[in-house]
Amino acid sequence: MPSCPRTACPVCDRPTALTPTSRTGYGAIAQHKRQRGQKSLILCPGSMVQLPYSSATAWQDQMPEDAEPPAAEGEEGTEHLRIF
Repeated sequence: MPSCPRTACPVCDRPTALTPTSRTGYGAIAQHKRQRGQKSLILCPGSMVQLPYSSATAWQDQMPEDAEPPAAEGEEGTEHLRIF
């Protein structure tokens, strides 16, 4: 599961994700509305603008895909579920 870097929108200054593009080293600002909670379908003009990944202010940590929950004490695996 890939993680998307976060950056501020150049128009409304809201933190948004940079989605991958075919252009190497660049990402597109994710589509978003100018104000949160707005019920209109008008998107911010900064949506889908391409920015370099070097402008990212934060990166999301990727969760391990094959991580299993720890087994309960005294049990070998997770095939038996304990209710109490």
